[in-house]
Amino acid sequence: MSTSTSVFCLFCKKEFISDKFLQMHMNRCKWRKDSVRNLELELEVDVNEDISTHGCRFCGKNWINREEHFKICYQRQEYKKKLENT
Repeated sequence: MSTSTSVFCLFCKKEFISDKFLQMHMNRCKWRKDSVRNLELELEVDVNEDISTHGCRFCGKNWINREEHFKICYQRQEYKKKLENT
């Protein structure tokens, strides 16, 4: 009897079936260099959702280019300020 255990990316919370696939993903995870996500990790803010989708978790809008959207997302900017002042 085998048991399957899921593993999750520390940055985007995406689920993987093995450590091997997780390690391959983490080398190219787009959220790895995200300033807000790194602040959350530093401050141990728990994010329960998979943030790897194409929807902004701050304002709910769908984005085509994540970096361009994040430059103008007011809710994300406000959240980042809140984290920086913590």
